[in-house]
Amino acid sequence: MIRGLTTLIVIAIIVGAALLGQQRFKQNAPAPAQPHTEEPGYAARDAELIETGADGRPLYRLNAEVIRQQPKDDSAQLDKVRMTYRAENSSQWSLSADHGSVRENNEYIELVGDVRVIGLLPGATDLAQILTERLSFNTQSEVATTDDPVTLVWGHRELHGTGLVASLKDRQVKLESGVHGRFTP
Repeated sequence: MIRGLTTLIVIAIIVGAALLGQQRFKQNAPAPAQPHTEEPGYAARDAELIETGADGRPLYRLNAEVIRQQPKDDSAQLDKVRMTYRAENSSQWSLSADHGSVRENNEYIELVGDVRVIGLLPGATDLAQILTERLSFNTQSEVATTDDPVTLVWGHRELHGTGLVASLKDRQVKLESGVHGRFTP
């Protein structure tokens, strides 16, 4: 009987040690991998971005009702965008759109939805307006481009076309194709 009791005690010790070892392994085991979630970027309301020139004066002021950083592609998404731009030749331009995006290097500003560019064309006394749904603006070359339909309005004149290249520093606007217009005195 003592021999049977000793055997049971030894078995109980072995089973107990095995159970304790299993518990410790579970506690020390790494947690299951969680799916990688990207850190959110910054977000701001009524934000203003200012880019300055070599002279320290603002080249442009970009205002947005809401701005959200997208860390995945180093861009910022903009809602209700308004921008004032001082070209190299000191002419002033205003740009606005429903939405936009800007990359971290600030070289390209993409505008989408009810895009309006307002400024002074060479030899004109009336402000000119460029109206389109999508526009890309290169802040380094000061060139605005689109492949979308465009309306160019100044004074009582109106031109329609598809595609546009506008050099704001040179105050030159070129409609690419399908141009038709109406001129009234």
